[in-house]
This record gives sequence, structure tokens and C-alpha cells, in this order.
Amino acid sequence: MANIRETRIPRDTDFRQQRIKVWRPLCTGNKLTACFITTGIIFVAIGVFLVWDAGTVVQVSVDYDNQCCVANCSGSGERRDLNPCFVNITVDEEMDGPIYVFYELTSFYQNNRLVVNSRDDAQLKGFTRLPNQLECRNDEKFAVDGRVKDDFTQEFSTDYDIQSNVISPCGLLAHGFFNDSIEIGTGTSSADYSPLPGQHTDDITWSSEDGTGWPNEKQYKNAADGSTGNNYDGFAEWKQRACSEKRDLHTTIAEPDRLGDFANLDAWVSGCQAAQVDANHSWDGVSDDFPSTPGWCFPGSGYCIEDPHFIVWMRTSALVPFRKMYAKLDENNWKLPKGTYLAKIWSGQLVHDPSVCNPNDPLGDCYFRARALNLSESKKLTAETLYSSSTAAELDAAQRTAFTALREQWQPEQQLFPAYAIGTKRVVLSTSGRVGGKNYTLGAIYLVYGIVLVFAAAVFRLKVLWNNRPVGSASFIHKQD
Repeated sequence: MANIRETRIPRDTDFRQQRIKVWRPLCTGNKLTACFITTGIIFVAIGVFLVWDAGTVVQVSVDYDNQCCVANCSGSGERRDLNPCFVNITVDEEMDGPIYVFYELTSFYQNNRLVVNSRDDAQLKGFTRLPNQLECRNDEKFAVDGRVKDDFTQEFSTDYDIQSNVISPCGLLAHGFFNDSIEIGTGTSSADYSPLPGQHTDDITWSSEDGTGWPNEKQYKNAADGSTGNNYDGFAEWKQRACSEKRDLHTTIAEPDRLGDFANLDAWVSGCQAAQVDANHSWDGVSDDFPSTPGWCFPGSGYCIEDPHFIVWMRTSALVPFRKMYAKLDENNWKLPKGTYLAKIWSGQLVHDPSVCNPNDPLGDCYFRARALNLSESKKLTAETLYSSSTAAELDAAQRTAFTALREQWQPEQQLFPAYAIGTKRVVLSTSGRVGGKNYTLGAIYLVYGIVLVFAAAVFRLKVLWNNRPVGSASFIHKQD
């Protein structure tokens, strides 16, 4: 029998005995100096390029919070803003397209842990979520009624754990949705204002968010059961719209170019009407667990949760202050000459036709803000529309009648987004460089690190020149007794 110790000896091969030839660099002073100085020069060159590239970006901005206020601007009493508000933006040098329109908020901490955790991703993806399933932490507004436990977990009684009681979308971030609209134009005042051509918002989201890139799935979808926008003021103006209104409303409201997942306007209207009918599931006509009226908040509509502005807002910013893209100006890559332009900022929806109410009159009270219906109002609306209609045409006619009556209750919007309570807000116009916007931080980091490496290389070189030791010298080796 072979010795057990001998059987466990590894085979006498270069691999098992670790005799494979390998390059073992000898770290000498000259080699270290060359490595440091080469790396430092490369970093300095990259830093110089990044700083130069950031310097080529043309950027202008204007603070409009104080300019748009006309009464009680300090916050005491009912504040009154110009709506719409027109502010001058001076472009000191020609801007090459595409030009990006941003809004900037200061002292608004989207990166706060309480805000970041206060959302339900499943709800934002269009899944049906009952009040006791929601994960909008730190938010008191999971649902409307029936709360029996009001702490970190939150619970709702069985009678109120129903879809019609859910606030969709829920969470602190969704409740703070930035609702100012921005448009850039020419003119000297509201009287001769004319919008610039080529302004659009259809590609301000990331490809990973709108489903055009990996993972090839939309991260924000309206719910198929029509519950998106329930009890949520931010989408009330779209929730209370009949499908056919997209076709015959003036372009200020209907936005004919926003078609979501549909190829043309007719397909959009047909898809909308089909979504209304699909939401009409069985109901006894009495209970509070009634189907939701989708309005324009149906899957693929491009409104409500699928609104590009809402998607951009829900992408939390890591720093303060932060900017978020609102629109692009790229009409055939045209250039914006030097001069003074007007930024038109408004909040709410233009209910009346522009021929009836001038949308450029700052004090004309032409813009209105819808409010979400309460449970009893939503139930009445469902009974009068979804529950009483058998065809898409009947349902559309019933919705037009009901929504017209609801819009008569809308109140004029006399305030813009209330940033004055926390900080300031600005409109920013900017071009882009080869590697991004006007930000010197990354270039400065490369420059500083490259200079440090070059300085370290110089120190090592001086050490080698003044106190050199030949390779392999044993003069510094001391044998202990």
C-alpha cells in the first residue's frame, strides 16, 4: 500500500509546482517615475479637453419666481402670480442647436431618503395595487379613506382596501410634481409673443424609461384597469377628458403631436375608446368597489404616468440644486441668434378656446386647475358613463357631457409651482458639448489628479538623482544578530 503522504504530493509539473514563467516587474525609481509622469500627462490632457469642451457650451438662465409674483409674494396671505408669466432671456452669443430647455430648483431635496423611498414602482408600471399593498413609505396619502394604522407600515380597513380608494400615483415625490409649463418665443411682451418653432418633449426621457432601449420595457405605464390618476390632482385635467376631445379641441390642450404608442390621431382615439369600454367590468351599481374611468390615462396614451415630464420628474436627482430637462429646440439644427427672447411660463389648462380667452393675457384667468374627484363624485361619474353605456360611441357622448359639467367647477389657477416656499426656480437654455453640458467639475478632477501625479513623478526623480542605490545593492540590508 502506497504511503498516504506520497499520494497527496502534487505532480511534478510547472503548473502544479508554480514554475510557470511569469513577468515580475522590478519597481525601480526610473520606472516608477516614467509610469507616474506618463499617467499624469494623460490625465492633464483629458482634463484640459474636458474644461475646453465645457467652455464651448453656451448657457443662459433667468430666475422667474419673483418676477412672476404680483401680490403677497412673501408667502403671507394668498399669493398671486401672473399666469401666464413672460420673462426676458438674453442670449449673449449665438447658440447652435439642439438647444435644451431646463427648469432648475434650489433647496428642493429629491435625494432625501424619505422622498426616495416614498414611491411604489409596481404601481408606476401599471400594476393594480390595493391600499394595503402600496409601498409609498413616509407618505400619509396612500389612499383616501379607511386608515386604521398611521405609522411606517400603515393599514386600511377591509371595506376601504379597494382600488377606487387608492391614490395613484402615491408618494411624496409624485405629490410634489413640478407642474409649470415652459415655452420659448420671440417678442417684447405678451402682446406680440410668438413661440419658436421646433419645440418638442417627445424624447426628453431615457431609452431605458420609455422602452426604446434595454430592458425593452416601459418603466412607467398607465394601469389597464383605468385606476391611474384616481384621487390625484396632478392628472385630474387628463382624467376628466373624453376620447373624442383629443380630435376636436384646440391644439393648446389636445397636443395633436403627442400620440403615445399610436401611429396617428384616429388610432389614438380608437385605442382610448376601447380602453374606456374595457374598464367597464361588472358592478352592482351600489358598492364602493366600482370601476375607474380612465379618461386619457389609459395604456399607451402618452399622458398621466406616461407623460415625459412626469417621468423626468420621478427620476430623482442626486444633488441640490438640480436641473431637469423640459423640452428641446432642434428645428433642422437651426441656430439661435444673439438677442432677447421671452420665456412663457404657465400652470393649469386652457379650458376655453383662444378666441374666447386670450392665452397670453397674464391676468386673464384663462388657465384652470382641475381637482381630483372624491369617492362619491367618482361613483356618480361611473354610474352616469361607464355603467350606463353599452357602446364606445354612447360612452364617449356620455363622458363629454359629464366632463363638460365638471370643468365648469374648475377654478382659475392663480399660482405657479410654489417654489417660493423652499427656494427658487429658474429657466435655463443650454447647448451641449461633446461630452455633456457646462460642467467643469470632471475636467477639474482630471487636472488636479494629473498634476499630483506629475508632481509625485518629479519627487521620485529627485530622489533617484540625489540618493540613488544601484539595483541589487545590499548596502541597506542589515542582518540581525
